[in-house]
Amino acid sequence: MKSEVKQSRRTLRSTLCRLVRQGNYADPGALRKLLDKDWHEGTDSYAGQSLETRGAIAYATNQADRYDVTRRRQTTLVRYLRTRWPTECSRLTSDLERLGEDYMVENAVFDDIAEGSGWDIVDVYGSGIAYSCMAGESDLLELYVNNDRHVGILTWAGKARALVWTDEDGQRYLDRCYPNHSVGARVLRRYAVSQGWHVRDGDSYSADGFRDSEGELVHLSLRLEVPLSELMPFIDTLRYGRDWDGYSITLSSSSQGREYTFDATDGSGLVSQCTCDSCRERVPEDESRTPYYDDATYCQSCFEELYTYCDCCGEESRRDDCVETRDHWEVCPDCVTARYRQCPECGDYVPDSDFGEDPDGTVCDDCYEEPEPEPEGDE
Repeated sequence: MKSEVKQSRRTLRSTLCRLVRQGNYADPGALRKLLDKDWHEGTDSYAGQSLETRGAIAYATNQADRYDVTRRRQTTLVRYLRTRWPTECSRLTSDLERLGEDYMVENAVFDDIAEGSGWDIVDVYGSGIAYSCMAGESDLLELYVNNDRHVGILTWAGKARALVWTDEDGQRYLDRCYPNHSVGARVLRRYAVSQGWHVRDGDSYSADGFRDSEGELVHLSLRLEVPLSELMPFIDTLRYGRDWDGYSITLSSSSQGREYTFDATDGSGLVSQCTCDSCRERVPEDESRTPYYDDATYCQSCFEELYTYCDCCGEESRRDDCVETRDHWEVCPDCVTARYRQCPECGDYVPDSDFGEDPDGTVCDDCYEEPEPEPEGDE
């Protein structure tokens, strides 16, 4: 095994030097010095690529065990370097983490890549590979299940997942990657590129479209069958919809001509929506309220907070414009003018009919006090 261990050491060095040369590191010179130090001064540990576990590092704890595969320990690249050269590594925190990630991606095994479609998508969403708001919500994933000719799922080693779209010509498109660790997303993208697929233009939600092998931005549109439930999932890239005929809809990564945006997690994407002018929340149009004397649109909660119905005439009125009467009615301005007066004595709004006892009609009946009768004079 001596020759294999020696080769693993040379392979590790050449791989790391190439990654540093090709990578985007803050201080590549310091990284190269660290690797040179381990190569020239780390002959006792004799670190090399593990012959048993791809992506791991194998090293000896003493010089006598350098070539004994059964006694060489295995660990990650970053852990090995930090343990062996703590002072040097303390100054290379971000670059060291990046090198460790690059090395893991470099050694990822594509044999751990798995593809699925149909109900496989439901299983993956519920498997714990990166949290999903649609885990366990199979009815929200029916769109994917029913259109398995155009959409599938790609996973890597139970650590990352992404939807894969296929157009009518067979060209495939890797959608947004959801990893448990950023390495997983990079592995999926690396695999997709190796297969000649188009890859989503970044993993932020705002990203639109895909990049082809030349780096050009391309868009994808597909005509898909809509589930009978009309529930639509939250969709990352093909989130713009148009031309829904009650049976199928065109989904696109381009917002041009969009009639729907499928960014809701409750399946309500096909319901026409509007924005509440008060709280700015999106609500279904059939649940919104537009007051009779106002062009604004409100959700039910904001409408009830801002408007009420006059207890006198039954018409809508802004709460701020209504007054509360003595009998605790909320009355609109028109009814106050037509049927009520404010008593100057108590301040209450009182019906006109309750001012009858005062000959002058100035104060309400509750406040009116009859004058004492004048004493009769002596005859």
